[in-house]
Amino acid sequence: MSTLCSHTFPGNTYVDGYIHKIYGYRYNWHEDMYEIDIVLRGKLEFYRGGEKIILQQDDFLIVNPGVGHASYPLEPDTVTLVLHFSSRALSDFTPRQSCRRFSFHSDETNRNQRNCRLIRYFAANLIRALADGCQRGPGRNLARSSLGMIAYLLSTQFPSELYPRSVEVDVTDDSTLMAQITAFISENYADKLMLQDVADRFHYNRTYISSLFKQTMGIGFHEYLTRIRFQQAIFDLGVPGKNLSQIALDNGFPDLKSFNQLFEENFGMVPKEYRARIRRELADDDLIPVPGRPRTFLDPEEPWLRSRLEQYLEI
Repeated sequence: MSTLCSHTFPGNTYVDGYIHKIYGYRYNWHEDMYEIDIVLRGKLEFYRGGEKIILQQDDFLIVNPGVGHASYPLEPDTVTLVLHFSSRALSDFTPRQSCRRFSFHSDETNRNQRNCRLIRYFAANLIRALADGCQRGPGRNLARSSLGMIAYLLSTQFPSELYPRSVEVDVTDDSTLMAQITAFISENYADKLMLQDVADRFHYNRTYISSLFKQTMGIGFHEYLTRIRFQQAIFDLGVPGKNLSQIALDNGFPDLKSFNQLFEENFGMVPKEYRARIRRELADDDLIPVPGRPRTFLDPEEPWLRSRLEQYLEI
């Protein structure tokens, strides 16, 4: 599997998945999708909404829609299985107009409990079906039933909190407008960009843009802007000799102090510590993430991966 595998079922329930080797931080979030990360080999440090979690082999966690997250390997050749799926996948098990928020992650106290083993079982089935392309009836049915069982297990066998689903803004072409706004932010994140600048650029009221942003993106304008800035700043920290203050300014942070504070809130360390760490642990193997470098996706049919997945199917 050299690329991401995905499938959309009737009703627009989307799922994708892949297996990849973990390098340095890649900061991500997903507007309307849950994520499950399962450690197939090694050990990693996972930051979920500012919470630091240590995951070892066979551990997994759930990331809620809209939550920023990143992972860092604590052992060489750390490999994870990753699944993303639409929040609507849980709709059969969730009250109308509500969503579920999970805080669960497994560890030595619960990773071998039956509910955790079942998640790994259906995740292994799902990734194999996705890798096969879901083009034939049996593969498509396996993917659909596996996703359904994951949704059922999460909703009934794992602790969660219910919260109201956001009501979509009733505006014609709101998705097109948000696409234009996010493209504008991606092009101008390094500038001193304010919400009023966006409102002026697109000729809308500032309050309207703020409300539209929260409803369609799940987070506010300033949070989104900070996340975009982090994505590039993390890459820049891997550039030898680049001044930390210059990295902060180049990516829209007002000064190094603000950059340090926000970085530590999200990743549990200041940029200087992260830079020293990635240079020490990753540079020799040329594994520091850089813009444009693709992830290293692994084929589930590789012998050792096939063996690991088969172990999950022995419940």
